[in-house]
Amino acid sequence: MAKILRETYEGLSKQQQVFVAGASVLATAGVACGAAWWWYRKKTPSELVFKPVGKLSTIFIHPIKSCRGQEVTMAECTPTGLRGDNGLFDRNFIILDENDNKVTLRMEPTLALVLPSLSEDGKRFILEAPGMDTLDVSFAEITSSTNPILKFRMWRLDSSGLYCGQRCEAWISTYLGKQGSRLAYFKQGVIADRILQQDTRWGHRFTDEKLGGYTELSQYNVATEASLEDLNTRLEKPASMRSFRPNLVVSGTGAFDEDNWKYLKIGDTVVLRRSHTCGRCILVTVDPETGVKNSDNEPLKTLKEYRLLDKSLPDSKVWGKTYPVFGSNLQCEVTGQVRVGDIVYAVM
Repeated sequence: MAKILRETYEGLSKQQQVFVAGASVLATAGVACGAAWWWYRKKTPSELVFKPVGKLSTIFIHPIKSCRGQEVTMAECTPTGLRGDNGLFDRNFIILDENDNKVTLRMEPTLALVLPSLSEDGKRFILEAPGMDTLDVSFAEITSSTNPILKFRMWRLDSSGLYCGQRCEAWISTYLGKQGSRLAYFKQGVIADRILQQDTRWGHRFTDEKLGGYTELSQYNVATEASLEDLNTRLEKPASMRSFRPNLVVSGTGAFDEDNWKYLKIGDTVVLRRSHTCGRCILVTVDPETGVKNSDNEPLKTLKEYRLLDKSLPDSKVWGKTYPVFGSNLQCEVTGQVRVGDIVYAVM
């Protein structure tokens, strides 16, 4: 912890160092770190000094929350999330039960095997899963602004979505074996964004950022190959990066370097700001290739042995001794296109 504070302090200007030094007299080390973080938060992207840290090795887009993600070679970073070149946004669909409660891998692990896609011309929405006939419906029809709006809660914020029709409902209900399971769609300009400042746990980390779609509390999630490799040295059965469902994977770094990135720049344009660490839950115990929860509770069990936050760190107030951390959550500061192979730069 002392090393992190020292490196953060030395990276500040003289004026910033005075500010942080004053804060440290009045507060704990965690608050001093918070003071330094706010100095960075006030900077504009053009004022930041980035250093190369690795390369973008993988891009994932998960069109339906909790369903299988698509690995793509390029995507657009927008203010409200990642958009694939096929037009599908990350987590712009969500499954609801008959009472309009969200359905995720936590309660339905076989969702990991549901693969959503678009036809090459972008006009047909396709769902595939083991043991099921392929669903092929008009994308325009299931995302029409005239469809009924379903209202529900996403953690601590109100949300809503367009009902995607009876054919989607019948297919999902049959697959899950639960009638009334429906698909909802977030249509920008029709469905209201969630205001991150209104969240009672993490709202203080945001200003005017909004969440489109159905990501939990960040637009983007980044992890590194080295972090997964480090975890896998401790496991009998290696975990897959798909278990952690990130959008962006970076190679060529040290293990858990992403913990210390305040900002990321990918390629020549895109700038992302780290808002908070990503606490992990039972969802990561679902095998993404079988749709079955691991009976030994791995890799969550091992993560808890060495990836729980020290209580001096601000994020520990939320994650505590229950949720180990893996990866970082990000907000988009400068939009643009990213491609596999792009150089990744960071402010630490």
